[in-house]
Amino acid sequence: MSVIKSVFAGGLAIAAILAMPAVHAANYPKTMQATFEIRNDGRQDLQMTGTSWNADADERARHALTADQSFRVFKRVFSNPRSGVAAFRYSNGEGKKCEFQMSHQMVFSWFGLSPNNEKRVSARSTGAVPAECTAVVTDGQGSLDRYRVRFSMK
Repeated sequence: MSVIKSVFAGGLAIAAILAMPAVHAANYPKTMQATFEIRNDGRQDLQMTGTSWNADADERARHALTADQSFRVFKRVFSNPRSGVAAFRYSNGEGKKCEFQMSHQMVFSWFGLSPNNEKRVSARSTGAVPAECTAVVTDGQGSLDRYRVRFSMK
């Protein structure tokens, strides 16, 4: 009889441990907001030339920078807070081009209730004329619902 009680108690403990992440997941946000900060470190005219979210010409024009503008900020909301990717390109019209990428992903562990929210960014020069392209997460690295990324082109 005590063996049955021990097996039953052990089964309940395992079920409770396995159910914890699912219960905790119900409290996660429904969206992820990313703030893009575009730095014009080369003081040049920059045009957004393409996006992974298929921005129309009007939206791309709103994100352009003139030589006298040092930065521009805009936001995108991802409908999936657990995983998302965005990529976009800027060009100065004279051969310098930068491609920027950002992503976020929740990584769960078996032990512990809090997921590790990884944010990754990258920047690379893709034009005929080399450009200095950088990207860094500046805020919200551990946040479940927002983060801010600084992209720079020179």
